[in-house]
Amino acid sequence: GNLSRNGNRSILGSYLECDLEAINSGESYILNLTVHNASDDNEWIRDINIDFPEGMEVTTATNFTGGSLGDLVYDGTTGYGVSVNWHGEDPNGWGVIKGSETAVAQVTIFLDPDYQDNAILSFEVIGDIYGNEPHIITGDVQIINLGPELEWISIDSTNGAITAQTSLDNLIHFNTEGMDDGEYVCEIIINEQFQRQTIIPVFLIVDQYLSVSALILDESGFLKAFPNPFITGSKIMFDIPVSGYLNLCVHDLKGKLIRTLIDNSYLSTGQYQLMWDGKDNNGTDLPDGIYLVTLRTEKRTIVEKLIKLK
Repeated sequence: GNLSRNGNRSILGSYLECDLEAINSGESYILNLTVHNASDDNEWIRDINIDFPEGMEVTTATNFTGGSLGDLVYDGTTGYGVSVNWHGEDPNGWGVIKGSETAVAQVTIFLDPDYQDNAILSFEVIGDIYGNEPHIITGDVQIINLGPELEWISIDSTNGAITAQTSLDNLIHFNTEGMDDGEYVCEIIINEQFQRQTIIPVFLIVDQYLSVSALILDESGFLKAFPNPFITGSKIMFDIPVSGYLNLCVHDLKGKLIRTLIDNSYLSTGQYQLMWDGKDNNGTDLPDGIYLVTLRTEKRTIVEKLIKLK
């Protein structure tokens, strides 16, 4: 406003942040945005611009409130992949959020069900352009897209703290009620304070004929692989106690189909063996890792873990 301008002003260190770290596609959310002016030399924030990703719809928003000289006013823009501006100035044309002040706004969004990427909000925090640079702070706010919310898996707690050298039990629940037979996959992603991630793949088989005993190797049928671990190839051996159609496939730990070894073929009662060369359906050598060999018959599904080394 009416302060003397000494030509040494910037908004260095200012930031914009969002309270949500992860969201599900196909859902609506309220994003609580916070902007802080870190200027220590009287440059005031006058504008905030945010570019929203194509798969995110802005349905409404509020002004940024908290500046001692007034609000940054929302320009009313709505829609998918839009650019939104918040502007505010005092009667002399200077900004409204002074140094050390914080302002907050809410943006209501909807993430398209088919959108698969993480949501990146690119922003500009703009000062009242006087004196030394920087007068504009740019950055990105990344919100992890967890995909559609899954009804067949839930976790008791999705956040918390564990002190060093201790453990904490966290129950995972599965519910296959009303689900079609098939194979379902997802990932449990664990984020910690140093930005490292641990990804736990989940592989679920739904089969109306499947029982706990059907997954256990017993006298009536077996599935084995030798050598295991292997380098260039492994012999897969299995027993068919009852003639019928079956599938023998290899998946990775994310549940992705890697190789079809037997595709819905009719086999008579007996013992069988075949070699898997460690390649996918395109003939490409696979990286070392853990793979799942799945034998599916009309009555049972058996899974064997197979380790490939280099």
